[in-house]
Amino acid sequence: MVLVSALLVLLAREDELQSAYIGFFPVIFFWVLDGYFLWQARLFRDLYDHVRILNNDVIDFSMNTRISKQTWLSAVFSGTLVSFCLALALLLTGAMLVY
Repeated sequence: MVLVSALLVLLAREDELQSAYIGFFPVIFFWVLDGYFLWQARLFRDLYDHVRILNNDVIDFSMNTRISKQTWLSAVFSGTLVSFCLALALLLTGAMLVY
């Protein structure tokens, strides 16, 4: 959000706000990156849930997250990420239309 805001300020200062479409690149990049980290957190949360119900004799201390059914796309298109990135995209679109 800070990067997009700074980009809009710089473009408005130079009267080149029609180039604000460049701001969509960091929005998309960070949306994908945040989706990746959210996916990793979900994988390890599922691993923890799997291991916590096991008997102590069976635990092998493996960090294999393949037991999870979570997908990267489900994390990228989660409600929080979609709403946040959509709000940034609408803000950029509004700034481009106003100027």
